[in-house]
Amino acid sequence: SLSFKKICLTCINICLNKNIVFKMKKITILIISLALLLLSSHLFSQQSFGGLPISFTNKSLSTNIDRIVLPQPDMQLIMEEDMLDEKNGEMYKVGRIIPVALSPANSGTWDILEDGTKVWRLQISCKDAKSLTLLYSRFNLPEGSQYYLYNDNHKQLLGFYDNRTNPVKSERFSTRMVQGETTHLELVLPPNISTEDVILEIEGAVYNYRGVDHMISYYQDEKETGFGESGACNVNINCPEGDNWQTEKKGVAEIFIIDGMSAGWCSGTLVNNTANDGTPYFLTADHCGGDVSAGDFAQWQFYFNFESSNCSNPGTEPAYQTVTGCTFCSRGPQSGGTDFLLIELSTTEANIATINGYYNGWDRTTVASSAGVCIHHPSGDIKKISTYTTTLSIVTYSGCLANSHWHAVWADTETSWGITEGGSSGSPLFKGSNKLVVGTETGGASSCGCPAANAWDEYGMFSQHWEANGTADNRRLKPWLDPGDTGATTCPGYDPNTAGDAPVADFVGNPTTVAVGGTVDFTDLSTNTPTSWSWTFDGGTPGISTAQNPSIQYNTAGTYDVTLVATN
Repeated sequence: SLSFKKICLTCINICLNKNIVFKMKKITILIISLALLLLSSHLFSQQSFGGLPISFTNKSLSTNIDRIVLPQPDMQLIMEEDMLDEKNGEMYKVGRIIPVALSPANSGTWDILEDGTKVWRLQISCKDAKSLTLLYSRFNLPEGSQYYLYNDNHKQLLGFYDNRTNPVKSERFSTRMVQGETTHLELVLPPNISTEDVILEIEGAVYNYRGVDHMISYYQDEKETGFGESGACNVNINCPEGDNWQTEKKGVAEIFIIDGMSAGWCSGTLVNNTANDGTPYFLTADHCGGDVSAGDFAQWQFYFNFESSNCSNPGTEPAYQTVTGCTFCSRGPQSGGTDFLLIELSTTEANIATINGYYNGWDRTTVASSAGVCIHHPSGDIKKISTYTTTLSIVTYSGCLANSHWHAVWADTETSWGITEGGSSGSPLFKGSNKLVVGTETGGASSCGCPAANAWDEYGMFSQHWEANGTADNRRLKPWLDPGDTGATTCPGYDPNTAGDAPVADFVGNPTTVAVGGTVDFTDLSTNTPTSWSWTFDGGTPGISTAQNPSIQYNTAGTYDVTLVATN
């Protein structure tokens, strides 16, 4: 596309498609945009395809169903451990894992219908569980099968799942939590499929004991509301404070983390790389589980778009999209490092586009931001936003690398005084001026009702994550987020839903009045995610630039052309 406008040097405002008179020179801007189309690929996620289990309507099935009763964890010991962990800045835990070894081959009840359809059912129970989450050592269902999970009152139904559900065949997997003490499993096989074709091996059940109260109110109807675990002062992302962050919020997700024998909540964001290639890198905090096994990573769940549709807390749990599984890329340990974890989601750019996700950009400079926000999921709750209006300062977080953290002080804003809580760990801190990620949350003193002096949190600096934790690739962000070694200090965000569109090239120059020998700062305003910029400045010094936002000196009075080619 080709766009043309003039900026003349005598006016304060710069308006599109208008002639504006400058005092000493006129800059005629010719904007040319080029595009390279991106290819989409296959879609992976925790896909389910609806429908009802046969047992809901067929009364000829067995009524005596195999029931496995799991031992209840020691809650007194767990609470003591959680109090100690939270004092030490550990992950906000909401569950403990009970090991099992269950499959259709060694447990459950089989029925065979008159037409040859096979139905396998199993009940898994644990006293006082608020919900159960099943973990699989292998999950590979044959084509044509239908696998469901549901709770006692049938108000929560997951599935059906089939051969399309697990993107990494025969590897570890997890299904979403099911409310209540008992989870019902039901697998339906058509007549032509043998029971030997089923690979469904359950290795653990997460006993969820907190952080899921919203599920109880939703699925048991015990009370009208009660949704949400976070403090009342938190601000929903779709309140006025979030109006200018509607694009960036799409990259932030809640994480359900499996870590050895525990499970918990953290937050994080998709991040772009300088190649703009759609690799689903996801950034969070190392203390959220940076040292877990590859098997645990494969069972992590990422909840996107988990938010209220408006500024109020909803009465029931909003819908969200789940991506299951990830692989390790790099980490900066919390102990002696900068507390970051970079992982790659077990999905594709096409799936990120399908769930309307967004790859947030980043800024690794050390220029302190004067204002901005954090977007997060406190206590595993729906998406919230906290605002700072005091310039960030550089501090040392206890146990971490010296001078590796931003100190952010939260402001009392239009809706409330947004803070952070357990579950906000790993969430992105954004710079207000360019809406780029500058840090990831480690911890702090903020909470609802705390004095203003304690309404602060500290974030591992993106600039320190870059390569301050060591020279190995698995200790740096640089080799992953700047694969071409461009040296870029900032990277814009990337929207996969506009990846196939040509950039609409645009820019402004500032200041609007300059004397001979003065400098004009050019700011790129191109949309549709350009990845490179080629400037030509007639009469300027330098005369060309490939920077996104160059500064140019003009030493001779006159009228000059400026040309920008924006490419993706």
